Amino acid sequence: GTITASGGRNTVPGIAYLNGPFFVMDGEGVIYNSGSDDPRTWKALDFIIANSIPGAGMAIARSLNYIIAFKEWSTEPFYDAKNAVGSPLLPYESGLTPVGCASGTSLAEINGALIWLAQVRERGRSIYEMVGIQQKQISTPDVERILNADDLATVHAYGIKVDGHSLY
Repeated sequence: GTITASGGRNTVPGIAYLNGPFFVMDGEGVIYNSGSDDPRTWKALDFIIANSIPGAGMAIARSLNYIIAFKEWSTEPFYDAKNAVGSPLLPYESGLTPVGCASGTSLAEINGALIWLAQVRERGRSIYEMVGIQQKQISTPDVERILNADDLATVHAYGIKVDGHSLY
């Protein structure tokens, strides 16, 4: 089938579900949540802003019991604080990192790990993996050289497991 929506804001790639609500994020880093187990209901005050580090919103995903806001220059995890009014989320300050996302369409999940085309102001682009909220760089210098030379006009990513090997 086809879902057609009009009005509102444009959202970044990804939708995440955590303990009832669905979550989406826009390019300004605003994370909106639906009603509990009701993706048809979106109230005007049900949002939180990922603004610990300035930058555009790039993608959103879930990792364990966290909603992860992938932004241009940071990854910002949020946890379910079960707030009665507004967003149920609060930022998990200890998980904030200055590792951003160069393209929202680069995000893929493999075996519970999130993998994406990351960017860091001082070091440029690389590939990162997140398990829970722990991140590590997994690309080689040769791959990073190619990523830093590309204009990223078209980016597609997916994860697959073949013969016990996870591929991004």
